[in-house]
Amino acid sequence: MNVNKGKITEEFYETETSSVPKRMLVYTPPHYSGECLPVLYLTHGIGQTEISWIEKCGADSVFDDKILCGEAEPFIAVMVNGRASEGGEIPGEKFGLMNIRVFMDFEYELISRVIPEIDSRYNTDARREGRAIAGFSMGGYQSVNFGLEHLDKFAYIGGFSPAPAVDPKSCVESFLAANKSTDIKKLLRLFYLSNGTQETGGEGIFGEFSKYSLRCLQYMNSIGIECVYETFEGGHEAAVWKRSLESFVRLLWK
Repeated sequence: MNVNKGKITEEFYETETSSVPKRMLVYTPPHYSGECLPVLYLTHGIGQTEISWIEKCGADSVFDDKILCGEAEPFIAVMVNGRASEGGEIPGEKFGLMNIRVFMDFEYELISRVIPEIDSRYNTDARREGRAIAGFSMGGYQSVNFGLEHLDKFAYIGGFSPAPAVDPKSCVESFLAANKSTDIKKLLRLFYLSNGTQETGGEGIFGEFSKYSLRCLQYMNSIGIECVYETFEGGHEAAVWKRSLESFVRLLWK
């Protein structure tokens, strides 16, 4: 056993949208012995699953490297299947409305099922200050929108090439409507977005990804939120999201 490598554990949970338990992958850092740690929740793209963070982005190796060299604080990471569907499978066509809908519907499952399960099974820092959420592509839509809708649950939000979807203004206003007299500048410790250089200023669907990021940044700046925005060489691809993840985890819990 390599003590300088973290551990990936399969965990399963019950949810109303699936007749079979759904899987999530939980990373615990090297030398972990049960101490209380913060948690990073990771959501994936429209055609991927929870394993894609490891297979496409090498997330576990990124975490090991950054933690062991002292660039990141030790943490637990939870890679979820971001579809509220039977077994987390794609319902219908990959880019069909049914598949998009189950990504949107995952918000309830994340808040009411996944987070409570993780907090009950692991020694987590269950304060909002102890939670982060990040995702790439469609998962970036989820992390930005779910995070802003639930600032009572998350203090750190990252969107890597987030898919253009719900306007962040409506998410913030929804949260404020339910939490009156709340100053979100005191709640949100990090709002991070990234894109590939080939997305930035591009035409077609991937050009819309960078335009959405810029709209998010403009709105957040307009309400006094300082943001971090980075671009990395490449397009709408795993190499960009891996670089984004490397950068994002260095900024957490500092």
